[in-house]
Amino acid sequence: MWDEELRLCEIAADEGFDCLWSAEHPFNDYSFVPDNIHLMTHLAAKHPNIDVGPLQLFFPGMILCE
Repeated sequence: MWDEELRLCEIAADEGFDCLWSAEHPFNDYSFVPDNIHLMTHLAAKHPNIDVGPLQLFFPGMILCE
């Protein structure tokens, strides 16, 4: 799945997209991206002219409660 997500991002970059967004589905068996921060960091380094962002982020409950 990871390779497919990277391939889709390459296609988007080649076609002139100006931003890339990614969804995270941590509680499903199917997910392109197990970690949005990891993917967005990789894409930002590889494609510095394209904005990147997660559609949502999941944080551990302890962080949210502090």
